[in-house]
Amino acid sequence: MENQNAPKILENESPKSETIIIGGRKERITTDDVLKAIRHYLTTSPSELAEKLECTRMTVYRKMQEIPQDQIDQIFKDLAESELKPFEMEWETFRQLPEMQELDVSLSRAQVSPAYKQEMQRCVFSVCKYLKKRPKSLDQNSVDLLADTWLQLKQKKIKIEGCNNEEMFRKAVRVLFLYRGISGKILTAKGITGEHGEGYGKRALDKITIQEREEFLKTLRQQLISEGLEKEIPIWESLVYWLFHTGTRITASSQVRIEEISWTGDTNDIQTIGKILVVDKGRHKKGRQKWRKLIVGSLKMKIIANLQSRGNPKEGLLFNGITPDKSADRFNAVYKIMGLKVHQANHIWRHTASQELLDATDWNYEIVGSILGWSNTNILKECYGKMGESIRERALKKAMGIPIKEETKLFQFTRDDQPLIPSQLSLSTS
Repeated sequence: MENQNAPKILENESPKSETIIIGGRKERITTDDVLKAIRHYLTTSPSELAEKLECTRMTVYRKMQEIPQDQIDQIFKDLAESELKPFEMEWETFRQLPEMQELDVSLSRAQVSPAYKQEMQRCVFSVCKYLKKRPKSLDQNSVDLLADTWLQLKQKKIKIEGCNNEEMFRKAVRVLFLYRGISGKILTAKGITGEHGEGYGKRALDKITIQEREEFLKTLRQQLISEGLEKEIPIWESLVYWLFHTGTRITASSQVRIEEISWTGDTNDIQTIGKILVVDKGRHKKGRQKWRKLIVGSLKMKIIANLQSRGNPKEGLLFNGITPDKSADRFNAVYKIMGLKVHQANHIWRHTASQELLDATDWNYEIVGSILGWSNTNILKECYGKMGESIRERALKKAMGIPIKEETKLFQFTRDDQPLIPSQLSLSTS
């Protein structure tokens, strides 16, 4: 039989609410019980509170008379300053909150890229909207709430629109704390660390093999011919060779300009190289950087063929307006015909370039980072150029004096690539 004198527990389903415990007898309700109920149910109506507390209206009314009005006012003032109001739940309004303006200034002072800044601000917006909390109320007292929310997100028990995974959640929360001068150690202690997510580096060994590259070129040419675009073959081939030999991302590649190319001498000379300025992504937090990419060997041959097919223009886009979307569509069509599964149509070439050039330079990360465009070789090692098992085994055998078959690995797109440039493809170097 139920104990009639046992304390009753009133629970609210809202994730922000707290459990209220009051005595089982109506006459034992205290002013603290009423204050908890006011905060809990967001009302000062004696009738509503009486219903929630399971007592008479007059009992609540008498207790409220004992509570100073400024104490009740402070409850609603605190709530108003900590919880998002309906009109603050849209991005354009949310971003104007004073604390978000302060965050924007802090991120700008840190010289993060505009894209990174917007991503973090949007994530903070998503987290606050889900929790119905203002950014300034997410402080040390909210760490347990944040940790519980992160764990539920990681376990896929909840979804937060605009914050796609637990890593984005952790980043947003840590950014909010750190740029408000709150130590990230208290977050780390609760599991909200600054580490990379589970998928970080899982594509490090992705690449297109030399046999697949040869088939890719053949299929690409056939597709262009079938569409009556034979004249575009030199442009598309030069783009593919460029992505492979320079490791440049497609967004930056689509903006490379002819007038930025400078040659060190006669283009017929095998020793002559081209140098071209590229503005590409640097460290994700530091925006874009300028790189000086080198045009050498078979890449030089393809670039010159590209320019010659267009009448040797002196200025304009090097790849004649091929956009990232256009190249992705074209490449995906080729992959599909080949039966090749590729995760990122354009970006796979940067992965392929790093793997191949690392192998050709005996895994010299500093040189490869300098040539292909990594100022931080840790990212190169973790996300693009992890050593395969065969490489480690070969190095260990060599170090222990076990005979191995020495191989010279060339940085070539196909096995038939030649470094010499036919004279008919020469350009004026004036």
